[in-house]
Amino acid sequence: DSLSGFPPAQYLLLLTRMCADYLVDRMTLVIVSFLLGMLFLLAAELFIFWRYFSKAAILPPPKFEDTPTQLPEVLKSRLEHSSLKQKEDCIWLNFLLQFLFSELRDSLQLRRFLT
Repeated sequence: DSLSGFPPAQYLLLLTRMCADYLVDRMTLVIVSFLLGMLFLLAAELFIFWRYFSKAAILPPPKFEDTPTQLPEVLKSRLEHSSLKQKEDCIWLNFLLQFLFSELRDSLQLRRFLT
């Protein structure tokens, strides 16, 4: 009733232990491979970014001249001739957009949007 000198219960325990050792070895190998892959990837990214940014030239900040702002004549005339009893016609939106454009006309985002 024994297989190769082992009783069946001990043979089953030995087989279970060998399978468990095999799985633990495989799991350890997977975890170590995952961690080493992560470290290698981070090192490669650091190397690439370091090379890219070390070669980039440092540019001085752009200088914009400060031009005086003024309202267009159409909006000035609307301001002078408007009264509070007239029906609202969104003139406030024109003034708001004119203000924002005059403040942001030298920004790169607005230049990209307009071109």
